[in-house]
Amino acid sequence: MDPLITPVDLRSEEAQEMLSRPPNWIMHWGTSVIFLILLSLIVLAWVIQYPDIVRAEFLLTPVNTPKAVLATHDGKLKRLLVKDGAWVKSETALAYLESLAKPSEIHRLSLALTAARAYMEKGEFANVSRMHLTHFQQLGELQANFQTFYTDYVAFCASLEPGFYGQKQNLLKQELTDLQQATQALEQQQTIQQKDAVLAEEEFAIQKQLLAQRVISPLDLKREESKLLARQLPFQQTKSALVANQINQHSKQVELLELQRTQSDERKTFMQSLQILRAAVLNWQHQYILFAPVDGRLFNSSLVQENQPITSGQELFLVTPTAKGYFGEIRIAQQNYGQVRIGQRVLIKLAAYPFERYGVVRGKIVSISEIPSKDGSILARVLLPAGLQTSADQRLPYKVGLTGSAEVITDSHRLLEKIVYQFKELISNSSREYN
Repeated sequence: MDPLITPVDLRSEEAQEMLSRPPNWIMHWGTSVIFLILLSLIVLAWVIQYPDIVRAEFLLTPVNTPKAVLATHDGKLKRLLVKDGAWVKSETALAYLESLAKPSEIHRLSLALTAARAYMEKGEFANVSRMHLTHFQQLGELQANFQTFYTDYVAFCASLEPGFYGQKQNLLKQELTDLQQATQALEQQQTIQQKDAVLAEEEFAIQKQLLAQRVISPLDLKREESKLLARQLPFQQTKSALVANQINQHSKQVELLELQRTQSDERKTFMQSLQILRAAVLNWQHQYILFAPVDGRLFNSSLVQENQPITSGQELFLVTPTAKGYFGEIRIAQQNYGQVRIGQRVLIKLAAYPFERYGVVRGKIVSISEIPSKDGSILARVLLPAGLQTSADQRLPYKVGLTGSAEVITDSHRLLEKIVYQFKELISNSSREYN
């Protein structure tokens, strides 16, 4: 050992004091460095901003959604009228359901009733009577309705001109014409008789003068008076006949009015019966015939065969209209509802096209429902400005009902605000647990 170096006892008080005392430069600069680091972290936390992401389920929906065709009652699918994949127009008959009636006969009856209604509205009643609405024997559920209609139809035809009421009306009109002609004849006869009565009165006046001049005897005057009365009597009789003729005419006019009212009632009754049967036919058609709700392409919802048992409400067909665009639907949980706004960006990852390979589809929220759905979620509509063009520059083919997940990019928040919020939440939870 070098004799100049004196060994130091580390366990001595001097050594311990020296070792425990930090250097002066650390005490001077260490606090400043730590403060600067903390200040830098706070500044970064204030400067750094990033948005929250709200995740939701996504459904791609066409503007014109496919329309389902449902079975209207339990029974059997009697006959298929359109093949799977065929193009159909709205109100095209797709299938017949099991029924006691013959569909072709129901269709023929429907056409006949439509024509009869048109004739009735135009006042062409004779055309209705020539339609022969009797050759319908397989109407099944509508047979009782048709029998009631047929009874009113027969009564209506009888009220027309070739029928009973029509013949009776013609006879009454003829009788009324005859009475009017008889009135004219009686009036002419009365005129003549009136002139003859005036002449008789003048002659009787002359006879009175002759009696005053004692040219004739009183007995001769009596005879002349008797002749006067005899010549005045036909005039009075004709006058009574005219009164009786007028009464008879009034009676015939009343009968004619009553007959016309009866005919009018028969027309109203028939029109009402016609409307009731038409309504019954329409109801039967909607119950036993399945129609296409819109123009589009028909697809079977499942395996569909003739004479297949079906249940009420069972989905049998889907009619897909021509696609004229599509949009997205997302359902937002209520706890995230306050963060979502119209105009926010949406990143969509379709389940059928993994985003790692195909990329994501970009969208924008254009509307948000004001009323929550039954499960409490809020429905929002997402517009796809570039269609199904992905971030990987790929155009995805459109398919009805594509699903996936959506990430809504909400408003940006400072990192410091999030730290303070989490700290407040931690204190609040601790306080509730302590209480």
